[in-house]
Amino acid sequence: MPIRGLWGIHKNNETKFIEIEKRADPEYAGEIITEAIRLMKRIYEEEYVQHLEKIFYLIEYSQQITDNSDIVIIISNYIKKANKEILIKEPIISIYDGTYCEWAYVINLDDETFEVYRGLNDKKDLQGRYFLAEPRGKHYAPGLFKKVCLKEIKI
Repeated sequence: MPIRGLWGIHKNNETKFIEIEKRADPEYAGEIITEAIRLMKRIYEEEYVQHLEKIFYLIEYSQQITDNSDIVIIISNYIKKANKEILIKEPIISIYDGTYCEWAYVINLDDETFEVYRGLNDKKDLQGRYFLAEPRGKHYAPGLFKKVCLKEIKI
């Protein structure tokens, strides 16, 4: 069974999440997202955060979209076309449900960090919980696993 998860961009206390359709484990999805951040840094240099913000504001959920959750595709299309909108499929799973969201990756533009959250948590006192204190079922929402400043991600 594939490992389930989400990735998202956070700005002004709002996160736009996109479901990871293949593998959500850090060795696969985490590396792809980190590489996408590196690509933005290489192309836009010091202005990469402003361009990530533009992507955030262009993202719109659409019922007609079925499979464009790949961050590399979204960023590549943004770079090539300077899109007027980025239509994405709304996630079926929620970060608030730790049973179905095993990993979540957040590019937090408010504090310029890349955050990794791990799901399947059954411990009440886990620090860095993603917004939810009470469990749904037997698992709590994903807890903070790792946080890295975007500036620390080397090109």
